[in-house]
Amino acid sequence: MPTWNDSTHFCNWTGVICGLRHKRVVTLNLWSGGFSGSVSPAVGNLSFLRELFLHNNSFTGSVPHEVGKLSRLRRLGLSNNSLSGEITSNISQCLNLLELDLSGNDFIGVIPNEFEELNKLLFINLHSNNLTGEIPKFIGNFTFLQFISGLGNNLQGNIPDTLGHLSNMWFFGFASNNLSGILPPSFFNISSLTNIDLPNNQIGGTLPADIAIRFPGLKSLNLPINKLTGPIPVSLSNASNLKLLVLNENAFTGSVPSFDRLERLTRFAVNENQLGNGKSDDLDFVSSLANCSKLSILGFSANNLGGWHDSGFNWESKKCRCNVSQRKFVIRPYTVFIGESLSTE
Repeated sequence: MPTWNDSTHFCNWTGVICGLRHKRVVTLNLWSGGFSGSVSPAVGNLSFLRELFLHNNSFTGSVPHEVGKLSRLRRLGLSNNSLSGEITSNISQCLNLLELDLSGNDFIGVIPNEFEELNKLLFINLHSNNLTGEIPKFIGNFTFLQFISGLGNNLQGNIPDTLGHLSNMWFFGFASNNLSGILPPSFFNISSLTNIDLPNNQIGGTLPADIAIRFPGLKSLNLPINKLTGPIPVSLSNASNLKLLVLNENAFTGSVPSFDRLERLTRFAVNENQLGNGKSDDLDFVSSLANCSKLSILGFSANNLGGWHDSGFNWESKKCRCNVSQRKFVIRPYTVFIGESLSTE
C-alpha cells in the first residue's frame, strides 16, 4: 500500500481503522488490494482486531496458526484467494467470531471438529473449495446461525438431523457436493428458512405435503439433479413469496399443481421427472402460470404430460426462456410440435 509508511500514523493508513480511545487496530480491510504472497503470522499480534478482511486478493499458502490469538475477532473474511492446505483449527480459539468466510480458495480436508466452539457464528461461507468429509453435526448447536453455504466441495454423507435447532437460519446451501440420504424430518422444522439450495447431489426421499406451511417465507426451493420422489406438494401453490422453484432431473410423480398465486415467480423448472399420466388434464397448471408476470425461465419437458392446452400464456411478451418439448401435447397460441422445444428470448 503506498500510504503505508512511517511518515503517516498507521491509524491513517488505507484499510486500517483504529479504536478512538486506545488507538489500536480494530479493522484491517485489504479487500481487493492487489496483495499476493502468504498471510503474515504477525497478524496475530493485532490483539484488538475485530475485523480482518482479505477478500479478492492473491494470497497463497495456509492460514497462519497465529490467527487463533485474535480473541476479539468478530469477522474473518478470506474469500477469493488461493489459500490452500487444511483449515487451521486454531480459528476455533476466536470464540467471539460471528462471520467466517473462507470461500473461493483451495482448502482441503474436513471441517475441523474444533469449530464446535464457535457457537456464536451467524454466517459461514465455505463454498468453492475442496473440502471433504461430512457436514458436522455440531452445526446444529450454532443456534444464532443465519447463513451457511458449502457449494462446490466434495462433502458427502447425510444432512445432519441436528439442524432442526437452527431457528434463525434463512439460507442453507450445499449445491454440487455428494450429499445423500434424505432431508431429515427436523430440517422441515426450521421455519425461518427462505432459501434452500441443494442442487446436484444425491438426496432422495419426498417433500412434505405441508412444506409451504413449514417454510412460510420460502423464496427459493432449488433442488434439481437429485433423487427426490413422490408428488410436488400442492401447498407450494400458496407459497406467495416464492421466486424460484427448480425441481428438474429428479423422479417426481403425479400432477403439477396450479401456481396462479405465485406472482413473484421468476424460474420454474420441473423437466426430466416422471410427472403426468399422459391424460389431457396434465397441462392444467400451464394456464396458472399466466399470472406469473415475472417468469423468465420455464421448463417442463421430458415428463409424461399429455394432451394440449389453450394456455393464454403470452410467451413472447414475457420474454420467457422455455423448455417445454414434449411428445404428447400442443400448446396454443404457440404450437409445439413433436420433438421440438419452444424458446423465446
